[in-house]
Amino acid sequence: MPVNKNAFRRYQIIDQVIRNRKRASKREIMNQVIAVFGRNYSEKQFYNDINDLKDTNPYGKKEFGWCCPIDQDKDNKYWYTDPEFSLTRITFNTPDRVVIESSRKLLKNLKGFPLFRDLEVILERLSNNINDELPEPTTVRTDPFIEYENRDYKGIEFINSLTTSAALRNRVAIEYYDYFNQKPLKMVFEPYLLKEYRNRWYCIGKLKRTEEFKTVALDRILTLKVLDDEKFDIDKSFSSQEFFKYAYGISTPSNYKPQYQNSWEPCLVKLKFDALQKEYIKSLPLHHSQKILRETKNEMVVSLEVYITIELIKDVRSFGPRVEVLNPKNLLKDYCDFEKSYRPPKSK
Repeated sequence: MPVNKNAFRRYQIIDQVIRNRKRASKREIMNQVIAVFGRNYSEKQFYNDINDLKDTNPYGKKEFGWCCPIDQDKDNKYWYTDPEFSLTRITFNTPDRVVIESSRKLLKNLKGFPLFRDLEVILERLSNNINDELPEPTTVRTDPFIEYENRDYKGIEFINSLTTSAALRNRVAIEYYDYFNQKPLKMVFEPYLLKEYRNRWYCIGKLKRTEEFKTVALDRILTLKVLDDEKFDIDKSFSSQEFFKYAYGISTPSNYKPQYQNSWEPCLVKLKFDALQKEYIKSLPLHHSQKILRETKNEMVVSLEVYITIELIKDVRSFGPRVEVLNPKNLLKDYCDFEKSYRPPKSK
């Protein structure tokens, strides 16, 4: 059950008084709470707090309470039946511990991310100090039972600087490698939003010089310097939901790269999938705008309202004979013709 900060602070005080005095009276506990909060603390609130801390929930299940082993002696003084108990050393049951250990494994897989380093240390400390209620070791697996794909994320060393700069509204000076023109570009950039797409990280923001929005890939950043003395104002017209509303993948009108026949107007794409593929598309939609227009035992037709981007075309092509493009009818053929005639810039 969620608890507010004041309530949890009262619980800490009650726990501290009971542990320090071994046997604490109601008045001793209440006086300490009043001394800290500087205001009245009623007997009704005191009893409510004691009941919240004790294992006295109506279902008799520990997960509903704080599990404090509080009892009263014949003199109506409060004490812990377990002298080693402390609220600051909470007991975790088996499902709690499994969640903690699984989270640690996930963070270890993301060990390259600067943002997660401190959190990994905190979980490590928590795991080492919790009071387990685990079954016998033979009943709990210690071998790895979750496998994550191991990726070497290039450019993640810039995440901390960009997130801090976005939060503090600091401009950054970037040297950025342009794949299309095959040369480095220098820009002063106002970071708005970080986004991950298919194991690559991107930052969406504004160029200081032109005030146009641009998406930069972190793996193409050569150097980055935070300009602490240059603040920027957030463009109130910017909305991440609207910015990516029709985006399929990371390509948007802010991307400065050639796009196949892209007028940057959303298009109603209709796709027909066969009996096997349609189940996958239903369980994991291609886009948030996906709608099922027709479904039978043997096929399913869906619509997407998206920009026609290279990411979209590549995904559609990956389904092979299990998909048919109903609209735009010649999408795949036209794109194949485009690929044949396209001449990328020569390497320098």
